Amino acid sequence: GFNAMSGRVKTQLVVEACNAGIEKAYYTYLNMTGGHWLWYAPEYFITTMIALELHNVVGSKYITLENSTHDALSYSGAIGKGKLHQEIRANGRVDILLWWGNGSPRAIIEVKNRLYNINQYADDIKRIKGMLNRKVADSSLEFGIFSFYTESKNSEKNNAENSLDRKLKTIETNIADI
Repeated sequence: GFNAMSGRVKTQLVVEACNAGIEKAYYTYLNMTGGHWLWYAPEYFITTMIALELHNVVGSKYITLENSTHDALSYSGAIGKGKLHQEIRANGRVDILLWWGNGSPRAIIEVKNRLYNINQYADDIKRIKGMLNRKVADSSLEFGIFSFYTESKNSEKNNAENSLDRKLKTIETNIADI
């Protein structure tokens, strides 16, 4: 018979699930608060909605929240010998860890709300980079995602869309530089 859980989850579907989770978080928060924007929600609300969307994607996978960074590296085969780079922040936690169906970590997903400054996310990008670069030949980790919500309002100088476009370009440039 056909098993809906078999087969790997396409990377693009993981990205789409992250975006869908943010969108669902936005509308859910708007409705349940009587009109408040997602900006005012705690970050874990967005993280939870993304995790639920990931769970609904067809394919073999597991999802854990607030997974120990050290354990994620250990289960992925990326610990090895030698000191872990401080940027990995091995004593910390990964917001969402996406696992392969065979039970080894596949992707690190860091989530941020109210994004407006590089200081808010530089450490997340460095952690993702550090984890992915650790023992690459042995590691089951395949990719990382930085998933975030930010917003812009119309002002006398700019409309919200132009302002948001500039924000996104800045974030992309900053991430590329890191």
